[in-house]
Amino acid sequence: MRFIEIGATILIVDDDQWPDWYPFDMFELIDNSLPVDWEVGNLKNDEGENWVFFGYPEMVQDEDHHDLLIERDISALRIFFGYVEKYKDIY
Repeated sequence: MRFIEIGATILIVDDDQWPDWYPFDMFELIDNSLPVDWEVGNLKNDEGENWVFFGYPEMVQDEDHHDLLIERDISALRIFFGYVEKYKDIY
């Protein structure tokens, strides 16, 4: 999840099976728990805007990971889908 000027967005696997960000208000929150290994962090985008992230460590700690996901970088995708697989039966 990230908080940016337009509001909160959530990273999900879309209908085409790619990670993509969607507005938080498109969803109904039914479980407010977070994975125990998630972190919170603050990153600046290329325009200098502050983004607050809640997510898996690579999303929070690596300022390039977000962009690499959007660019469909294979290493970033492996990390993302590794977490999808890890949590699929839990959440």
